[in-house]
Amino acid sequence: MREASPHQRPVVWYIAAGYLRAGGIEAYLCNYATEIRNHGFDPRIIVFEPLPDKPHRFLTALRAEGIPIESLYRRVGWRAKVAAWLTYVPWRMRVVWRRLLSDNPEVTLSSTTQQPNNSTTFSSLLIYWRKRLAVRELKRMLACEQPDIIHVKGRLISEAWPVLPPELTLFHIATSGHCDASWTPLEITAFRAFARHCARVLAPGKLVAETFKNEFGVTRPVDVVFTMVPDRIVSETGHTPRPLRFGILCRFSYEKGIPTILEALQLIRVQGEEVPFLFAGEGDLEDEISGTVQRVGLKKVRIERVVSAHMTLGEIDVFLHPSTSEAMPVSIVEALLEGIPCIATPVGGVPDLIRDGKEGFIVPVGDAVALAKAMERFAEMPQSEYESYRQRARARYEEYCRPTVVGGHVADIYRAIMAG
Repeated sequence: MREASPHQRPVVWYIAAGYLRAGGIEAYLCNYATEIRNHGFDPRIIVFEPLPDKPHRFLTALRAEGIPIESLYRRVGWRAKVAAWLTYVPWRMRVVWRRLLSDNPEVTLSSTTQQPNNSTTFSSLLIYWRKRLAVRELKRMLACEQPDIIHVKGRLISEAWPVLPPELTLFHIATSGHCDASWTPLEITAFRAFARHCARVLAPGKLVAETFKNEFGVTRPVDVVFTMVPDRIVSETGHTPRPLRFGILCRFSYEKGIPTILEALQLIRVQGEEVPFLFAGEGDLEDEISGTVQRVGLKKVRIERVVSAHMTLGEIDVFLHPSTSEAMPVSIVEALLEGIPCIATPVGGVPDLIRDGKEGFIVPVGDAVALAKAMERFAEMPQSEYESYRQRARARYEEYCRPTVVGGHVADIYRAIMAG
C-alpha cells in the first residue's frame, strides 16, 4: 500500500497539450474536472500551450466552477525568450557548420540529440527552449505539489513522457487510436516506453482500445471509459416540428465529414425538397461551407456559432456526425442527452454509442449517398417511430454516459492507482 495522500482531498492533475478552442479535449477536461470533485478529489488542469485571450465556453465554465488551469508555456515565456536570444548566434553558427560538413545539405542536427533542427530561424530556437523549460517547470511542480493522480488526455510533446511518474499516471486516448504520419520515430519511442509502464490506459470505446494496442504494440489491458456530459433539464414533451431539422455541432474540419454532408444535402435537393440543416461551430472549412451553400442555392442551410450546446441542440431533431476519424465525440453524447437520434459513421468509439436502427443509423465513411438516404428515412418516418428513436437515444445516455456513472468508474480507477 502507498502512503496516505498528503492533501486533505486527493489531488488530480489533468494534463493536455492545450486548451485553445471549444473542442473535444477541452470539453472532456471540463466535464471530468467538474464531476470528479463530487467523488472526493481536488482537480487541477495543466496544459502546455498558452490559454486563449478570448475564453471559449469550456474555459469560461472552468473558471466559473473555480477549477484552476495553468499554461506551462506561459509560465516560462520570458525565460524562453531570454534563453533563445542568448544562444541564437552560437546555435546558428553550429547549424551552418554541420550543414557544411554533412553530405546531405538538408540535415542540421540529429533528432536524437533533442536539439532544434531543420531551420535556422529564431522561432525554431524559441520553440526548443519553450519546450525544454516547460518540461523542467512541470518536473519542478510535480516535486513541489505532489499530485496523487495524473490523468493525461491526448498527445503531449515527447520530452514530457519521461517526467511523469508512471505509478501515478494514467493515459486517456483522445483519438481513434491510430498512429498517423505526424508521429516522429522519437515521439513513438518515448510514448511506447511511457505506455508500457504507466498505471492505466483508458480508451473511449472498444474499437479505439484495440486499434491503439495494435498501432503502438501495447499488450497490456486497456480500460474502456465512456464520454460524459453534464446532466441538464431536458424537455420531455416529445413535440417535434415537421419537417425534421438536421444539423451538426463540431469544429469545421475534413475529419468531421463536412464535405460528405454538403454532398448529401445537394443530393437530397436534387431528388426533392431540401431539408433544414444547421452547421453549428467554427473552423477552417467555414468559408467552404458558406461558399457551397451560396453557389448551390441551399436556402434552408444555416451556419451559427455555438454559445450553448443545449440551446443549439434545441434547434436540431436529427444529429449528424459522419466523421472519418474519431474517438468518442462529446457532441454525440450531448445529442443523446437531449434525446436526439444520430446518423454517424463506424469510427472510434461511435459504435459503442450509436447502434444502427436503435439510436439512429450508421453509414459508411465518406458515403454521401448512404448519408442522404439515412436523412430521408428520418424525414419520411412516422412521428411515433421517430419518438421511439428519441427514447432509445436518451436511454443510451442514461445507461452509459451520465456523469455519476462515468465519474464513479473513473474515481474507482483513481483509488485503485492510489492504493497501489
